[in-house]
Amino acid sequence: MIIRYAARAGYASVMPRITDARRAARRIHILRAAIRCVTRSGFQGMTMGDVIAESGLSAGAVYGYFGSKNELLAAVADHNFAGLVGIVARAAGEGDPPAPADVLEAMIAGLLEVAVTEDGDLTIVAVQIWGQAVLGGDIQDLMSPRIHLVLDQLTGLARRWQQAGFVAPDADPESVARVFLALVPGFMLQRLVIGEQSAADFSAGLRALTAARAASQ
Repeated sequence: MIIRYAARAGYASVMPRITDARRAARRIHILRAAIRCVTRSGFQGMTMGDVIAESGLSAGAVYGYFGSKNELLAAVADHNFAGLVGIVARAAGEGDPPAPADVLEAMIAGLLEVAVTEDGDLTIVAVQIWGQAVLGGDIQDLMSPRIHLVLDQLTGLARRWQQAGFVAPDADPESVARVFLALVPGFMLQRLVIGEQSAADFSAGLRALTAARAASQ
């Protein structure tokens, strides 16, 4: 009895780690199903029923991870913004800041690296996020804090660009950040509508624009 109880106790002690890993994998499975649904139907067109069917899981299983469509949409949005947040955070780290065009190239390259997956083209999802957000309502409420997070990071980076001489000292850092961030969805939209362009070629346009200003000073 003692040996059997000890064996059960040891088995129970390792179960939470296995359960946590399986739970994380199941959550990703549902999230990938949602991304496929968004790619096909858009944010507004996607339903929980679609995701349940796409995932092959029961309704109870899906709702056990995401209690509502909005929770699921927030997770999809976070999945798309995580890469941008990480790239900007690294650029805003210690030491001399990278030039604006270098940061843009890193952001675009990061997007392209994960853009085309077996679940669909994530840039399609990202453009739909922006498109649905302009209509207001729940999607705007979901996206606004996430966009402001990136804007706050870029505003801090713009101040460091001022100190390094990349940006005029009298410029408004927040305005610089807003213009810079607008380049990212602009790239994605152009990529989907008028064709592929490399991160290096796209950032070269920004280098050309800023080089003209620097040469005149």
